[in-house]
Amino acid sequence: GTWDAFNPEVAQAQSSSGGHSMAELDAQLAHLEQNLKDNPSDVNGWMLYARTNDALKRFDKASAAYEKLASLLQGSARAQVLADWADCLAAQTGNLSGRPEALVDEALKIEPSLWKALALKGTALYNRGEYRQAASVWERILRTQEPGSEDWSNTIAMVNDARAKAGMPQLTETAQVKRLEERPSGRAASPAAAAKLSGTVTISPDLKSKLSGDETVFVFARPVEGSKMPVAVTQL
Repeated sequence: GTWDAFNPEVAQAQSSSGGHSMAELDAQLAHLEQNLKDNPSDVNGWMLYARTNDALKRFDKASAAYEKLASLLQGSARAQVLADWADCLAAQTGNLSGRPEALVDEALKIEPSLWKALALKGTALYNRGEYRQAASVWERILRTQEPGSEDWSNTIAMVNDARAKAGMPQLTETAQVKRLEERPSGRAASPAAAAKLSGTVTISPDLKSKLSGDETVFVFARPVEGSKMPVAVTQL
């Protein structure tokens, strides 16, 4: 009843200590496979089966399970599965070209801000030497990340690697924050469409006592409904 029962890393560690966990895992997978034959619309079962086989590097079975999931799901859930499926195929062949990239493109049509699909698309472009395009795709990931976070900094490093190879100027974290303050289309908002936000940032006494007063704070606004992409960011 727990994920550890299907976790290959846990099973391998237990097996190396003299247990029979990998054999038990195989038996559980065989049982799950039979259940899926009896209940072919069990989305949760297919998800567990796909990801467990993916983790075990049994890519043929994982790929077939992702394909089944893609036929059962719609919307953002399907987009995520398409990205996982593309990643699985790429791991199997060592190449994103062809079917994996086509799946990524399909995922991005459904969910344009899906970070995994954007990461894979940028990698496919980068591997073909299309560095300018790769940098542009990877920059879109920044819109879904918290400014100043580790993921944010790592993504900027990827972007700057591609920019350097394309002969483009480097992107600084401060510059990217300013760019997020602009509209996604790159055009200024018309006066009628413009909106102003105001407020006060407060810090709990427990946290405040641990701060020096020199910290950088990023404040960003997200829509209440729909996409969680920041629509405004400011650095203090």
